[in-house]
Amino acid sequence: LFYVSNMGVDPMSKDGDGTIATLDATGAVQNMTFATGLDSPKGMAISGGLLYVSDIDSVKAIDLATGAVTATYPGQGVALLNDVTVGADGMIYVSDTFGNAVYKVEGEGLTLVAQGAGLEGANGLMPGPEGELLVANLGAVSGGFENIVPGWAVSLDLTTGAIEPYGATEPPGVLDGIASDGKGGVVLTDNGAGTVLHQMPGGAAEVIATIAPGRR
Repeated sequence: LFYVSNMGVDPMSKDGDGTIATLDATGAVQNMTFATGLDSPKGMAISGGLLYVSDIDSVKAIDLATGAVTATYPGQGVALLNDVTVGADGMIYVSDTFGNAVYKVEGEGLTLVAQGAGLEGANGLMPGPEGELLVANLGAVSGGFENIVPGWAVSLDLTTGAIEPYGATEPPGVLDGIASDGKGGVVLTDNGAGTVLHQMPGGAAEVIATIAPGRR
């Protein structure tokens, strides 16, 4: 199954109208209301029979068998939680786009991993080949999503907290998603330009497809 988040009418409102739907491999909807009662679900990751979902200022764990929310992990001082991934260490990590930060699920809540310079508009997440976390940044955000300075992909050392550019230091765009290319590099999406980019460690990002602005 594929899991798709529905943010509801207002992606920043805690109104309880967010849902998770399930689709089969053909794209056919299996269950439009697999999980309900969420506020504005966004990023998701699966671990240990649970679907971990970011929901504005908390991460919720959903039972894959029943769709029931089994745990809520709140964060102190978070602004807008976005993508979720399972690190190489098995921990659940979540980006805080407006808070320029990355948190991890620990105990009964969220623990800050890193924040500030290098994580401006932290968005897409994925585990790196050496145990690090790779982060795709939207860039500096002001006035909601009205004004964004392009960001870049970075490597976050989970042991030291050090942040280094993944590729060339010139920001390639308003980055959203990030995924492995299976060949040692990454594929990125530029939300603002509607493009798909490819980047190797230390190299420049190259456009490999153009879709439409706002596509993730």
